[in-house]
Amino acid sequence: MPDPTFPLRSMTGFGRAEARAGAWWLGCEARSVNHRFLDLRVFLPEGLGDLEETVRRSVQASAARGRLEVRVSVERRDGTVPVRVDRALARSLAAAARTLAALPGVRDGIEVGRLLEFPGLVHVDTSARAAGAGVRRQVVRCVKQTLARLEAARRAEGRHLARDLVQRLDLLERARRKTETLAARLPQETARRLRQRLAEIAAGVGADAGRLEQEAAMLASRADISEELVKLRGHLEQARALLTGGRGPLGKRLDFLVQEMNREANTIGSKAAALEISRLAVDMKTEIEKVREQVQNLE
Repeated sequence: MPDPTFPLRSMTGFGRAEARAGAWWLGCEARSVNHRFLDLRVFLPEGLGDLEETVRRSVQASAARGRLEVRVSVERRDGTVPVRVDRALARSLAAAARTLAALPGVRDGIEVGRLLEFPGLVHVDTSARAAGAGVRRQVVRCVKQTLARLEAARRAEGRHLARDLVQRLDLLERARRKTETLAARLPQETARRLRQRLAEIAAGVGADAGRLEQEAAMLASRADISEELVKLRGHLEQARALLTGGRGPLGKRLDFLVQEMNREANTIGSKAAALEISRLAVDMKTEIEKVREQVQNLE
């Protein structure tokens, strides 16, 4: 079985984290599904768009493949609404009002309520734009914590996949050995049957016995699958080595080996001169397809 600490990762996972920063609540979610390359999408609250590059760098440092989505939420939860007054504008408006009040025929007095109606004098901001630097630092920490939990989920699923794949490689190796045993005696049996059949035909047409022997040997040679069996064994050994001791993203390398396994199984099936070997080739192709489906989930 693969070492439980081995960094084999699935491309599927989910991570979530929450944090507080004064009056602000922060939440972050990250989810990942299968994809040939790294397809990253980041969703940040209004006012925190400048943190996107920081978030992207954090994700790229921990993931090489997968369609990965990161969402950050920031809310003010102290029951207050931040209001900002443009004091410079207010002073200018008050001065203008006093100037107008000094004119003949204009009633004196400045109504504050009327000043508040002036566009741009009062700003109400409930978005993350109003958060300070402390909140922004906490957002970055929350994202990293979320990605760490996503990583743990992907590793856990990767270990599960590795165990399943190793078991399937064991099944394939047993089928390969059984095929090898059958194939070892196949050339002699094939040649014997061909000689017998050709001898029956030759008895009626007077064919040359030496030529018939050569034809029988040639046909037996064409049915030889020893090379394919050796190559298949090599592919299985390489796949097992990657699963139990490789490093880095392994999905593409394993996918290539699976293609080669399938190629050899197809050739074995097409060259097999025995029904039992043909059946074993079909069984191997079925199991290889299951391996391929699982490998598609690996980073």
